[in-house]
Amino acid sequence: ILYPGVSGRVNASRGGLPPKVEGLEHVVLRREVRRYRDLRRDRDIDLLAYLADPDRRREVAELAVRRGWRCVLPEGFDDRFPELLSRSRAFLSGYGHSFYEAVALGVHPVAWPLSTAHAADAAAFYRALGMAPRVVDSAGGLGDLLEPIVAGRVAALPALDDGTPRIVARLQALANEWG
Repeated sequence: ILYPGVSGRVNASRGGLPPKVEGLEHVVLRREVRRYRDLRRDRDIDLLAYLADPDRRREVAELAVRRGWRCVLPEGFDDRFPELLSRSRAFLSGYGHSFYEAVALGVHPVAWPLSTAHAADAAAFYRALGMAPRVVDSAGGLGDLLEPIVAGRVAALPALDDGTPRIVARLQALANEWG
């Protein structure tokens, strides 16, 4: 089993089967994300937020208006996502693989987890990258958390490379070993 990131938190024995493989070196970055990373776009979006819950969307939109932030709240993930992400300073979502893409593009990810599993995955993500956790459970503390990010007063993010070649090599080695 190969996890393209750090979400495979359970490392139990697999009874003679190949080991579970995870880690930052196995992060998959889409071709579009790699392309936008190389373009170094202007950051004209303060906050890109993908939130399914209409109440959360409304709260974030109201916060952005009060703070004077340029906020984009698309209805769902589509082909525009990599381009929008590349133009953003902060990215707010429940948690998912897009957090890796955000870091690769120099965008600060903030988690508003949808479940305890999302919260645990987000915690593993921040820990693996050596980042202070940026997790909220309501819109209440979101403004203070995002303000330094939007103002550009935060440390640079760690580098994150595409792990696809390492995944392919690992799968070939496993196939040879177990084939």
